[in-house]
Amino acid sequence: MSTIGVVDLPALTSDSPRGMRTLPARRFAGASLLEWVSQRVTEVEAIDQTVVLLADPHRDLACLVPGNVTVHVSGAADPLARMAEVARARGANAIVRVSVDTPFVDPVLVDQLVCSAADSGCDYATYCSGGGRSAIQAQLGLVAEWIDGAALARANCETTQAVARSSPSRPIWSRPDLYRLRFIPLPKPLDRDDLRLVVTSEEDWEHAHQIVEALGPDDLDWQRIAVLLEEQPDIRQRMAALNNVQ
Repeated sequence: MSTIGVVDLPALTSDSPRGMRTLPARRFAGASLLEWVSQRVTEVEAIDQTVVLLADPHRDLACLVPGNVTVHVSGAADPLARMAEVARARGANAIVRVSVDTPFVDPVLVDQLVCSAADSGCDYATYCSGGGRSAIQAQLGLVAEWIDGAALARANCETTQAVARSSPSRPIWSRPDLYRLRFIPLPKPLDRDDLRLVVTSEEDWEHAHQIVEALGPDDLDWQRIAVLLEEQPDIRQRMAALNNVQ
């Protein structure tokens, strides 16, 4: 089975906030965020290849991608079609989707996700809280999504609503009547509402820099991050507030 890691950018338009439109190029731990996240994905042992997926209007961002990572520029009309295209072009049996706004995505957690999903026969897998909420939707920012290649192709063919097609995974995880879903319990230290490690706002960005300054760029595994934030109640309070708003 060929499994590729796909670094995906949010669906950006001219109406998107400027901060989101410039996010891939922003500096993080001495690199652009796009380069940083791409390199994190290359550390996942269960992935055969790492690919950065760019919509054609954003092809100029290819200059930020490290040389050991493949760039796929797609002219397809929407995020779902682009993801299906890259899976087909790379001959992938499965996709591991990582959003560029997750600088702390943890290679070990992603490895465990891939191994669990591949052995289960599911169409879609990710982590979830004890209450059953997807860690992706909860904005945890440490994990990824695993999508079966055949299920992705089916969703691309059968999904017609524009809102659903704005996400490569929504047409699958929102239809448990059509697809086999697998949700893996988060490690207990991460199963809480006051952790938020995505960077979709300036305050998120400030928190991310504080974490890197405290731990250094080479020691950003999820356990160390969890221990650090356990000792920072003020930051966790703000993270909880941001989670409640968004």
